Amino acid sequence: MQRRSVRASSALLCALGAILIGCTVYDSELVISNGGLTGGGSKTTGGSKSEAGSGLSGTSGTDGGKGSTAEAGSSGSGGTKLEPEGGAPTEGGEGSGGHAGIGGAAGNGGSASQGGGAGANAGTSGSAGNGGSGGTAPLAKCSDHALTEKPTWKATASSESLGSGTEADGLYNPAVHMTDGSYTERWSSGKTQVGDEWIQIDFGALVNLTGLTLNVNSDAGDYPRAYELRVSNTSEDFAAVVRASGEGMPGNTVMTFPMLTARYVTVRQTGMNTETAAWWTIAEVFAVCIGP
Repeated sequence: MQRRSVRASSALLCALGAILIGCTVYDSELVISNGGLTGGGSKTTGGSKSEAGSGLSGTSGTDGGKGSTAEAGSSGSGGTKLEPEGGAPTEGGEGSGGHAGIGGAAGNGGSASQGGGAGANAGTSGSAGNGGSGGTAPLAKCSDHALTEKPTWKATASSESLGSGTEADGLYNPAVHMTDGSYTERWSSGKTQVGDEWIQIDFGALVNLTGLTLNVNSDAGDYPRAYELRVSNTSEDFAAVVRASGEGMPGNTVMTFPMLTARYVTVRQTGMNTETAAWWTIAEVFAVCIGP
């Protein structure tokens, strides 16, 4: 009873105030909601953010049972749009170059990065391999061009002592005596050495040589004062390359050299005999080939 009286009094006072200044009558059981003044209804919560991006709109508040119409609930804020999974495609790397070798193989192409992208560029071509080195020439053998028999050799000379022209004469020293196999017979130049003398041996065919000896037997002082040895395939070729040379010494003159192939061998006496009037003398010529 007391409560109604209070409410009636409040209503009466408010009615009077409304006339004077205006007022609104509230029921003490009504509450103020976030969505506005409602009777029994309350403000509906705004829509939540959707996975797709935009949020749902909030639903309107329901009418209060006793109060005035509730205000509409606030619209839900728009959801944030999600980026698709996976980053932007990246471009594939370039393939590495192929290794050098025979005909250099091409490098492998690079693979595309995950997530897709432009195809990888082709690898660069490998450089060509180096060519093989040439083989060595076969080793020459003495048997390839064996020495011919000594009786077939033919000896000639720039000059010779012929004496009376008979073997009984000690001054009969033709060039043929250099290859006749007799140490008691000799060839002699017939004059003092002045540097323009020469002797030549024709083997009759190509032969391989590694040495030549000029034997003087007992005439040790008749050695060449200086000499040059040449070989060729033509007779008396004094422009051929010198293969051996040196200063002579009393006694036999022995010449050695790398294996040579030729038909003719020529020895020139290039020194001056200023000590004596000795001739250039050869009792026998010996040729050898030492090797495989």
